Amino acid sequence: MLIAGALVNVWDRMNKVTPLGCACACGSLPVVEILLAHKADVNAGNGRCLTPLHWSVRSGSPECLKKLLGAGANVNSINIEVGTPLHLAASQADEKCMKVLVEHRANVGLCRDNELWTALHIAVNEGSTECVELLLHAGANIEVKDGREQTPLHISANNGDSEMTGLLLTWKGNPGAKDCDGRTPLHKAVSKGIVR
Repeated sequence: MLIAGALVNVWDRMNKVTPLGCACACGSLPVVEILLAHKADVNAGNGRCLTPLHWSVRSGSPECLKKLLGAGANVNSINIEVGTPLHLAASQADEKCMKVLVEHRANVGLCRDNELWTALHIAVNEGSTECVELLLHAGANIEVKDGREQTPLHISANNGDSEMTGLLLTWKGNPGAKDCDGRTPLHKAVSKGIVR
């Protein structure tokens, strides 16, 4: 089709995805390579639609991510619904995709939506200790506060996740941090039965 003149950057009728986005959604590295060779836009969709990076994370394809990033894709592209590709990887607890994004200097401190959740908040909420450790090693702020002034430790305690709470305390999460209601992680933990 490309030889016959098919347009590589054409959007579908709903303006949601380009052929490159479709290839990334399927995790098809050979098709991604062909489309890139034909000048497909690696940043198509920034803003309202998912970018090819977002689609690669959705499909769990670190190989497609590497190829797109090598071709100049914006590692911190933002979608108004899911945030950056790093936010999406955190919400899927996808350590492999997250590792590729962090290696390509994804900003671990960017916030998603009105809740002001960072990838660390999201990974904590998903219960992924592997992703949380990766983010902390990459420089994520253990004391970052969301829109309700909750730290990741507040979230893990509220979820009743004793393993995550222990991990965050090991990384020096502040058990005395107060949220907008003046509640500490201990307030949250006690209500979930985590008191040690």
